Amino acid sequence: MPASHFFEFTGTKSPKTKWKFTKAGEDWFCFAGLWRPMPQGGDALLRTKLYEAAQVLLTHGSKWSWLKAWGVRVAQRRGMRRAIVAVARRLAVVLHRMWVDGSEFRWRKDSAAVPAVT
Repeated sequence: MPASHFFEFTGTKSPKTKWKFTKAGEDWFCFAGLWRPMPQGGDALLRTKLYEAAQVLLTHGSKWSWLKAWGVRVAQRRGMRRAIVAVARRLAVVLHRMWVDGSEFRWRKDSAAVPAVT
């Protein structure tokens, strides 16, 4: 979703603390999220595909990775539905990082990032 800034509110009492997020030195930036559908924006297809990928990773994937292990721990604590959403969000962050720096997915947390062959 393209944006010039966005706000996040924290706290339990009113008035809540208002935090403004921008990208330093840039007029616009893009971000993706797994929030409820909004009529004026958001990519439903992106959310759907990230959710499906996370669900497959947690339920059908036979190869273990740090991401799957983390998701299984979340599922044990919070339930499978919340774990799938959490893994989908984290997968979005990982995919963005891979896109920005051209690295490949690291199956283990302790392995070094390897730039993709172009």
